[in-house]
Amino acid sequence: MAMSKEALAEELAHWWSKMASEEIDMVVRKAVEYGGNGAALDLIQIGQNLALTAGRRVHNEEATELGIYFYIVGKVARWTAAIVEGRRVSDDTILDLGIYTRMAARNREVGGWPFNREI
Repeated sequence: MAMSKEALAEELAHWWSKMASEEIDMVVRKAVEYGGNGAALDLIQIGQNLALTAGRRVHNEEATELGIYFYIVGKVARWTAAIVEGRRVSDDTILDLGIYTRMAARNREVGGWPFNREI
């Protein structure tokens, strides 16, 4: 017998909540480690360098977003390589892509990753 729409929705919501809960501890721990002073300097530097190659100057929030974009491009390149090699991409790559998109959303909401702190 087929599951009702409500049961399907509940099952999906449960799965999504479990995944998000598992990611929280990992992401928070790494965010504090890598952005110990409140901002992720690596993302800002990568973003500033990327902007400069395009002849632009950007503030730290946009630089952070560009740094996240840079990391996303790397993960998509890994996925592309997996396809070319006839294999499935790693679960880690898929996980990281989801995390990077939420990092970008957080950056836009508070003006930095993980917090809005000037360096």
